[in-house]
Amino acid sequence: MIDTSGKSEVIKKYESSIDDMIMYKGKSKLVIITQSLHLIQLEVSDDGTIRETSKVKSCIIHQNTRRTPYKFIWIAEGVVASATGEHSIRCWDLNTDESYLIPLDCNDVTSNDGIIAINFSPIDKKIVAGTSQGRFVVWTRVNIQNILLSNRSVDRINFVHCESLGLFEKDHILSLEWGYGSHILIRSFANIGTIFEQKLRCAMTDEIVAIQMSRNIIEIQHTNNAHRYMLKFKLQIRDFVFNSNHLVAWDGEEICVYKLNQRAGEEISSFPFLANSVSLFVDSLYIAKENTIIITNMDGVQRNAILFSSLEGKPCHLDVFGDYLAVVTQKSFLKVFDVTKKDPVTLSKDSGNKLDLFGAIKSIRCNSNGRYISIIVDGKHDYDHVPQSGTQLYVHDNHRDTTHYMDFKALFRVPIAHCWDLLEPNMLSCETYSFHNFSETESRSKSSTVSIIPI
Repeated sequence: MIDTSGKSEVIKKYESSIDDMIMYKGKSKLVIITQSLHLIQLEVSDDGTIRETSKVKSCIIHQNTRRTPYKFIWIAEGVVASATGEHSIRCWDLNTDESYLIPLDCNDVTSNDGIIAINFSPIDKKIVAGTSQGRFVVWTRVNIQNILLSNRSVDRINFVHCESLGLFEKDHILSLEWGYGSHILIRSFANIGTIFEQKLRCAMTDEIVAIQMSRNIIEIQHTNNAHRYMLKFKLQIRDFVFNSNHLVAWDGEEICVYKLNQRAGEEISSFPFLANSVSLFVDSLYIAKENTIIITNMDGVQRNAILFSSLEGKPCHLDVFGDYLAVVTQKSFLKVFDVTKKDPVTLSKDSGNKLDLFGAIKSIRCNSNGRYISIIVDGKHDYDHVPQSGTQLYVHDNHRDTTHYMDFKALFRVPIAHCWDLLEPNMLSCETYSFHNFSETESRSKSSTVSIIPI
């Protein structure tokens, strides 16, 4: 121990070397894991004295041949987990002194494979793990605290996915770190790389519903006759937009356009384009690239362009609704354009309106007369997935250059989707999900709610 004056002293000595330590501030406990897999809890008093309160030894069934230090991660309030080279993640509840295993449910796991790296995302409630043979594994955490308190099994830790990553195949995955959004940095002995989670999207108009079924398939459903068909793409869909006549999908490097008919979809063009974002108005594409929005026809032939200054920054969020295009740049400047003209006319001041929001912008939606723009931001969370920001739905008045918001935090909810009514420009709908732990008897449908908000 080292005090504020710089003096140090040995307060505890163990036969086995210490691999990791973590402080449980809520209980004033120092938790230690040793190379021999002893889990030790030390109570730390205000004057710095330490008293050992618990010491347990865990048995390893599958010993990993390549020794890597054991590391702790938090996966819930008072619950830590560690990768021990086994076919399971080993977890300890520091409140009840109980332990349990989260099994590796891959079908073709070999005896010399084992989990040696783990991490947890409090935002997505996902546990990710890497194995000594280059496998990447994902679980989701569902109400783990309620499970432990009622002595239930851990079947609410749901297995999601297991696959061998080509870059890391047969290589030891040493560490996993969550980055921006759903990106994960992976480090092995031989390589460093990133992967990200592809979230499947769905959207609808008055006549058509588009549902992304996989990385490269979108299902189209016509509401007037209940007919449905599939659109299959060669690219891996990053996002898509559509209207009653066309659907446009892109992956950041290529754009593909389908003509929508009653019975089937017909691919009419596909062309390379480094696009940050794409929007669609009638038969024109609005493509954000660097400091420019390039306006093209459905074949990618340029018709016009909208330039943004270095002060405004690069356009990164586009939304067309009715006759208006809303644009937000990386520097949080907002501009609205009337796109019915050959040369789009701005409805904002020349430099745009500067937005002052609590968080990075996640999505924007423009109302049907171009006056109001609703905005959802990415939030920051604590380790038990309680949002510290991102619970607000913002609405910017483009005429007055003012921003108001509705905060759902008191309702234990976070906005995840929003849209304006086409006929009533002051009517806004917002979908939210609950971050409050429900009991198992409560309906799953209660976790998501749609609110109608008059502006």
